[in-house]
Amino acid sequence: MGSDRASGIRSEGPALRRLREPLERLLTLGGDSRLAIDRRTRLNRYGCSPAPRPWAITFSSCTATSISYAGWTAAEEERTTLIERGIGERLEAVLAERFASIRGRLRAVLQLGDECEIITGASGTDCELLALALSCSEERGPVRSILLGPAEVGSGTPDAAAGRHFDHTTPVGGVAVKGEAVEGMCSDRIELVPVPVRDAEGRVVPLADLDDQVNSAVLEGLGRGQRVLVHLLDGSKTGLGGPSLGCLENLVRKDPERVWVLADLAQMRTSLERIRHYLDLGFMLIVTGSKFYTGPPFSGALVVPPAVDKTAAGMKSWPRGLRRYFTRADLPEPWAGKGWDLAEEANLGLLLRWAAGLAEIEAFAGVPTHAGAAYLRKFLRHTRDSIAGNPNMRPIDAPVRGSDASCSDGEWDELQSILTFQVDPGEGRLNIDEAGYVYEWLNRDIAVLLEGWVKGLERDLAAKQCHIGQPVGIGRGGVEVIGALRIAPGARFVSRVHSDPELGVDPAARIRAQVSDVETVLAKISLICRHWNVLVDVSGFAR
Repeated sequence: MGSDRASGIRSEGPALRRLREPLERLLTLGGDSRLAIDRRTRLNRYGCSPAPRPWAITFSSCTATSISYAGWTAAEEERTTLIERGIGERLEAVLAERFASIRGRLRAVLQLGDECEIITGASGTDCELLALALSCSEERGPVRSILLGPAEVGSGTPDAAAGRHFDHTTPVGGVAVKGEAVEGMCSDRIELVPVPVRDAEGRVVPLADLDDQVNSAVLEGLGRGQRVLVHLLDGSKTGLGGPSLGCLENLVRKDPERVWVLADLAQMRTSLERIRHYLDLGFMLIVTGSKFYTGPPFSGALVVPPAVDKTAAGMKSWPRGLRRYFTRADLPEPWAGKGWDLAEEANLGLLLRWAAGLAEIEAFAGVPTHAGAAYLRKFLRHTRDSIAGNPNMRPIDAPVRGSDASCSDGEWDELQSILTFQVDPGEGRLNIDEAGYVYEWLNRDIAVLLEGWVKGLERDLAAKQCHIGQPVGIGRGGVEVIGALRIAPGARFVSRVHSDPELGVDPAARIRAQVSDVETVLAKISLICRHWNVLVDVSGFAR
């Protein structure tokens, strides 16, 4: 920060000047290409806007969600605080303090306790790299990374779980080569072992079979002298999970020094009780504010239990490539003073996204658990029945966490809140690319594409913008991967049903309003199916 010697007034440095850029722009900084905004649509590749988009119907929390007015207000308040304090104080110190405040609020709302540490990261995938780095420091020898459901986790996770760059841009350090080893991660010592959660036909692999595969993979790795990092999948893109806790506890008990577990909670459809149980077992956790919790994309954090924290304390350095992903402000105080080679300039975009995400998390936390579960149960029951009764749709099976679920009525996370379905316009199920066409048409006004084909109420329906979960591949039809779409209510659904008068006078009326919205989504999908050939032709998409 410079100063004007003639007037004695503190001048603004580049970081403070950047804070005066439009908030819509700032929210897209400090991530990777997933945050880039298409100039034509004003949306990122996940169909999200960095500004509120209240006219769109939104059930996309399994992928990503546009920022809400509440989130926008929270991010704007955070920016105002930074500007006001940055004028009179050293901005770098203010940013570090604000990141510490974010970690403190996250610790409180998730009831994490003081014994664990929290490191913020630009996304859950970035935090995957950090967890792997803790598992495979130089003196620890080769590592076997066992990844559950590689086709149903974030698209960059398989690369990150092998110590490789997962995008061509990074949050801090500019460009990278996707698929190339992260500097210092020694990816040649990392063996990635994928364990699918569905077979080639899209059928769910039984939990007992997953346990057998994981058990064999871990024992084989230990027999080879490898350390083993097992990825517990708490919730996949379609809501699947595994392996069982019993399987993991037995494996850790065999060799606690060489068998570590990373619980992938990126979807965050997880109760506080379950989170605490994972930490009690010594598991690292990947958490996010931008999936179920419906904060703007993307924000992540790695929660480190005491045993792993001791390992971090003994690390003399971090892999150099992590300076492209993390800054010193991302670290808690006990870690920040270790002199690891990380960037000094804090990730401003990440700070603002977490401020917005925490507004959603704290609003959800204010809803009694039994009430939130009841709201979700009613909505999901209706939506599931509507999908099953639609001739253009085929529901996809996705049991919640197999035999690990106790299925008591009081726990919202024991409901399957991601409803997955395939679409058939009458000519057979759509492949993954064709499902992508439906996803895109849903999220835009397609009345102009159907000019002359629709009028009146049908034209109004075609103009509706509906954002749902992105397509995911579910098995194969011949040689093509069959695509499926997803409808997923999130934390914002729960908090709005509980207390938003704009939706209705009471929770029952607000649920009816949300049910009406989801019926609009399903009706628009059916409209797309009726006019499938026309839409394909006018859009120039390949058949």
